[in-house]
Amino acid sequence: MVNSTSSANTTTTLGLEYTSIPAKVVIDLSQGFTMQGIYDSVVAQFPKDPNITVVGIAVPYIGLPCIYSGTIDPISIIKDIMSRLYQEAMKTIMDPIWKILNSLFEALKKFGLGVLDFSLGIFDLQVSDLFSPGLYDKIIANIEKLYYTEKEKLKELLAKFGITFPLFTSIGNFKEEIKRIGRMLEASLWDPFWKIIEKITSLIHEGLLAFDLATYKIPTLSTLWKEVYDATIGKIITYFVPGFSVDDLINKLKELAKQITGKLVVSYEDLINAIEHFKLPVFGLPLDWKLPINIKVSMPNIDFMQIITDMKVWLSNFLAKVVQKFIELIGKILSVFGLNFVIPKFEIPISLCAVKIPST
Repeated sequence: MVNSTSSANTTTTLGLEYTSIPAKVVIDLSQGFTMQGIYDSVVAQFPKDPNITVVGIAVPYIGLPCIYSGTIDPISIIKDIMSRLYQEAMKTIMDPIWKILNSLFEALKKFGLGVLDFSLGIFDLQVSDLFSPGLYDKIIANIEKLYYTEKEKLKELLAKFGITFPLFTSIGNFKEEIKRIGRMLEASLWDPFWKIIEKITSLIHEGLLAFDLATYKIPTLSTLWKEVYDATIGKIITYFVPGFSVDDLINKLKELAKQITGKLVVSYEDLINAIEHFKLPVFGLPLDWKLPINIKVSMPNIDFMQIITDMKVWLSNFLAKVVQKFIELIGKILSVFGLNFVIPKFEIPISLCAVKIPST
């Protein structure tokens, strides 16, 4: 839900008024949330004045200002920002979950659990970086250095995450390609995270078994842990390790589009049209935008890559919800170690970036 607030900041240039209207995104993380739902709640708060056109969204929390110059495709821009807010919402609920798992691991390390590597495998990023609001900017800064000086190294690094570089055969806008790479890589960093989740939950189970034998003389907490794990995370995590990479999703969509169109070579429009027929085993369509998706955009190649990024984020959020359920069901274990899981509140101030034609 988006709650509007009063007053707007307005400037006038060449007869046009540029205004930013304060608003707020509030998401109940105890309930399911979708990109489409966030988008609809924001759009519902657009000004009703026909002389005012919203051209973007500013989100200070993640460093996104209002942009009024250059090529502006309001729908694509706003959807891109909504998917970033969707990922921020997922981070907000996974942050305390990760801290709980890490605390359990630390409490049980004395039972010989050893050392666990929390590296994400690129740019010296660690698991803790996933929950930082500055993660995207850090990724972009590293990509820019390599993009202009060491493209082969960038190609090798991205290949480890299943992202083929370059993204486009011809784009003419290097900043846009860097942005797309950054968004894809940010979404792909959850792949190594889920591998770490698989390892840490396995080690915690081992530690709980040792704790049980030392404390209760019989398996107790470890039995509860395994039962809940098998009923939740255990049913799904094998599909995430190694998971579906960007290239996997693109290649699967290409094959589907070729089947539908009968073409040997398909266009971005063909790929976007194929999305409503796309399904993955277990998950179905890995996307929660309303279908069919509007392909009447100025740059369908960029729009398509944004959709692929959204699919990556959707898949991670699917598992995040399962992990959340797991944590909620092991309250007895958490209490033994003085831990408590409280669903955090997700509330971020935003601004509606608008252009107004003054009344004559």
